[in-house]
Amino acid sequence: MKKQNVYIVFILGLLVGWGCLFAYYHTNAAKVPVQQEQVKEKLVSKVEPIAFSFDKKLNLENIQQKNVIEKGDNQLQISPFKSLKIHGDEDVDSLKIGRMRLEKEDLGEDIAHYSILGDTIYLHKGATFKEDTQKEISETIVRDFLEIVPAEYREHLTDYHVYQTGASYMFIIPPRKEVQSAYSLGVGHLEEIISLDKQNSKSRYEFEMPFIVNALGHLLYTMPNQIDVEANVGQQISFSESIQKTFNKDSYLRQFFTEYWKNVDLKWIDVDETTWEAERQFFKLNKDNFVSLYARKDIYEDFAESFKYFVLTKSTDLDVTKPYTQKILFFYQYPELVELRTLILTKMVEYEKK
Repeated sequence: MKKQNVYIVFILGLLVGWGCLFAYYHTNAAKVPVQQEQVKEKLVSKVEPIAFSFDKKLNLENIQQKNVIEKGDNQLQISPFKSLKIHGDEDVDSLKIGRMRLEKEDLGEDIAHYSILGDTIYLHKGATFKEDTQKEISETIVRDFLEIVPAEYREHLTDYHVYQTGASYMFIIPPRKEVQSAYSLGVGHLEEIISLDKQNSKSRYEFEMPFIVNALGHLLYTMPNQIDVEANVGQQISFSESIQKTFNKDSYLRQFFTEYWKNVDLKWIDVDETTWEAERQFFKLNKDNFVSLYARKDIYEDFAESFKYFVLTKSTDLDVTKPYTQKILFFYQYPELVELRTLILTKMVEYEKK
């Protein structure tokens, strides 16, 4: 159990980088790198965090496909992935940071670039793997991802990049301006992953699984049927305007925004830099509105984290008296996502039997 807790803390600690990276692309951060000394000078409380609330109107009694939900719960019961602990990352020091701009250059140069076509990967020329193990583990990770995530939910995932360090263990890289529907999967901290795999390949799989589900959460709301691919996402517009312009009316993320973020102070959402003290106060005021400390960063991570808890939490373990449970129940409204949850959990169990 202690060993499993170490993996969980490591997972949650690495997740912070990925959230910052995705937030950068969605807010069109400044192109000029910010020096550490400058960050310290600029990080002041520009906006006072305030409490917000939303309606609690969902419950499992009104959800259909109960047999599918139960099947998923049964798969989770026999898998190594037990229900996630709400606010389980609250004491992770690496998450206790303010909101800052993160430059693309912070990723460093990739050591390998693959194209993804269906279930097949193709290595581009110029890879700089230092040893065969790096190549082997890099390809195992992406194949695990492709095995777990059904093809129809990743048709817009066209590339895979491997980094020696990187912003996090696993993250989604938004598309280039000229190809708005082409996203990339990124993996960093390769040596740490190799070290974990040497201990036990199943331990590595348990380690990467929450990352895979979080990344899938981001892919869900960026599917071509969810967004307006012609929208100019690079415009300097407010958050609420970008939601309206970018995401279709019935899209997952726009519905999520309408239900759970419409009452959040727009000044707080739009500010591009905060102190940890301000972030801590925001979380303290709204703790029961989020499944994790990490989820409070922005709507994108709130959506992906809530989706992760939807997949990796038994429905019978949900506390329906808490506001954050509404965000988990949100996904139960969509029959296709209930089916997806059960499929993912079934594949997890099948992997363990190999």
